[in-house]
Amino acid sequence: MRKFFSILINEPLTWFLGLALLIFAIDQHLNPESRSIIIDQARQQDIADRWAAQMGAAPSSEQLSSLTEDWLTEELFYREALRLNLNENDLIVRRRLVQKYGFLVEQVPDQSLTETAIEDFYLANQARYEAPLRFSFEHILLSEQADGSNVLKKLQAGESPKGLGVNTLLPSRLTRKSTTEVDFTFGPGFAAALNLDLSNQWQGPIRSPYGQHLVFITSSEPARTLALSEVFDKVQYDYMQSLKQAQRREAAAALKARYPVVYATAD
Repeated sequence: MRKFFSILINEPLTWFLGLALLIFAIDQHLNPESRSIIIDQARQQDIADRWAAQMGAAPSSEQLSSLTEDWLTEELFYREALRLNLNENDLIVRRRLVQKYGFLVEQVPDQSLTETAIEDFYLANQARYEAPLRFSFEHILLSEQADGSNVLKKLQAGESPKGLGVNTLLPSRLTRKSTTEVDFTFGPGFAAALNLDLSNQWQGPIRSPYGQHLVFITSSEPARTLALSEVFDKVQYDYMQSLKQAQRREAAAALKARYPVVYATAD
């Protein structure tokens, strides 16, 4: 037995475990409450409120007991993870903390969102609230072998477009589409090739990745600046976002005075 204790005392692991236990005992003696997890009525009420908000009904006593035990397990894991410094050098934790601090500095006072301030923002940024040019048209897709100019003359002379084109999965009619939407359907540059002044008459042929088209424009609506009443909610949102961005920049500038920034250069 004496030999066993002699070997045990000379073992480095024994000293390591002993030192760890000593540090733990000292910490518990000096900070007896630092490790205490208090589950009081307020905590249980918070747990119950969270359940009710999610499920639409208050938890039963059995459910509350189970929820409390789940919360305790989460709290235990959380504290132990912090003790082991698992939050350090973790990109996900870092981003979440930055996000939470961002929420703090981006709080916008309600008194800042006055109708006058929103209107001023709208007037200063009217280019952001323009309705694009929109137009409606019909088209026929011709075969590659067809003489587009000859088919156009037939249409201009009043001949029916039925039977003059080829079958296609492209829509034969588009209504109130922007140039971006038209180009998305027919390919880049198709809308720009149309002559919007030639309404209610056939024009073309106009090329696309699908072939050559003859187009009949039925109507067009010029681009215009939307009235504030039409986009008030969007303007209010954009104005709030601009305030948040300004507050974020101000907060970053203030923090630079607290944390000196040193740009290290490579030797």
